[in-house]
Amino acid sequence: MGELNYKKQELITKIQNWQKDKILADFPVHKYQQFFTKQIELRGVDFHLNKDQKVIVGPLARFNIIKDFEMDEISSYLSYFDGEWKKNLIYSNLVRLVEMLLASYEGLSILENRNLIGKNQIKPIKSIKNNEGIGIVEAPRGTLIHHYTLDENNLIGKAKLIIATEINLPIINDILTRESRKLYEWTGDINQIKNQAQMIIRMFDPCISCATH
Repeated sequence: MGELNYKKQELITKIQNWQKDKILADFPVHKYQQFFTKQIELRGVDFHLNKDQKVIVGPLARFNIIKDFEMDEISSYLSYFDGEWKKNLIYSNLVRLVEMLLASYEGLSILENRNLIGKNQIKPIKSIKNNEGIGIVEAPRGTLIHHYTLDENNLIGKAKLIIATEINLPIINDILTRESRKLYEWTGDINQIKNQAQMIIRMFDPCISCATH
């Protein structure tokens, strides 16, 4: 049992190493294709990076940017974990829970906003200035990109959706494959491999149905 716990800690240490030398990408919306794009034929996301570079989006990526949620209640939760844990992919599970708590507070605040009761008239669109539109938002699982192009009839001729799970899939597959092989060589126990695989996958909370657009 002690040796098994050691191997689990060894896995955690290896996962921590993925967080070293991180680079934060900041770019204008219309230049996202300098970093990654997606083929119309749905072959998947293509990353314009060096072979040894990885991309991660989601709760942990956001935490690495903001560092502080600016709430005493949440700061007290995070203070239980030292700096090493905050570099760990497993730490994303806690950050995801914190974000859910923040979203609940924000939702209650919106419901209490009396200005939402008022009615606003939206002017009808009479003309289209651009035939191409790109939108990037931060969804719970990570960065979400929608890219639409209109045809000569002002109907959607092309649509490209890059989903957070698609962006994370390469790093999920890489960690999953490497660590599963190593555990199989060490134990040959398929049940242990399944348990470890579940832990790795849940760190990213992938939505395969989202990624099949």
